[in-house]
Amino acid sequence: MAPPVLLTRHGATAVVALNRPAVRNAVDMETVDALAAALDGLRADGTLRCVVFTAEGSEAFCSGGDLRAFRALQTWEDAYRMSTRMQRSLHALETLPVPVIGVLNGYAMGGGCEAILATDIRVMEEHAFLSFKQLQLGVSLGWGGAARLARDLGARHAFRLLLQGEKLFPAEARALGMVDEVVPRGTGRARALALGEQYAALPPLAVNVLKRMVHQDQPDRVHQEASIFATTWASRDHHEAVDAFFEKRPPRWEGR
Repeated sequence: MAPPVLLTRHGATAVVALNRPAVRNAVDMETVDALAAALDGLRADGTLRCVVFTAEGSEAFCSGGDLRAFRALQTWEDAYRMSTRMQRSLHALETLPVPVIGVLNGYAMGGGCEAILATDIRVMEEHAFLSFKQLQLGVSLGWGGAARLARDLGARHAFRLLLQGEKLFPAEARALGMVDEVVPRGTGRARALALGEQYAALPPLAVNVLKRMVHQDQPDRVHQEASIFATTWASRDHHEAVDAFFEKRPPRWEGR
């Protein structure tokens, strides 16, 4: 069986890639743990100067949590454990002492959008889109995405995107500041590696200090999301939404 996360090295730049293209790079707990292990190794690497975070395949960067795998999570405690484990992985990605470049090689939905928000610089291929679909499943964001989105866009724009759940295509994503560059299909990883070469020439201590300065005060807000997410995940509305998704019908909301 192929590993759910691939780690390769290109000079001073490491590429961390989700590797479940057959399920649109959906995240299960094995993926969460593999991502954490890869990032732990990179944090200890004194020769590292940049990280590229992307995915295998060309259709999807990440479709979010694997609903088939996570459908068994029924209680507040189950949801909280899952949420905090993925939060720790994304926090480890975000706080690496080097620039982290996210490459949207395809669409990101739900938790996939939350994952890309844990990167410092974002490159989006022209066929990709973003869509925060959590509300349609009766849940809030649980991987730190709400806090990061509000940080990036401000509360008003963040709430609009989360409320509507519409597809956000490259032109609007760049206009809002969610991504930094839009590139042709299939070229995102090469562009990120070129940026990595540029960043590798910068003084590493100063880069590390600047990165820590701009990320101050983020962990507290992110941590609050896990508890809120667990409450919505354990709700009847969420379980109804998941059942409706697999049964291909509209959900019947109860408000509890």
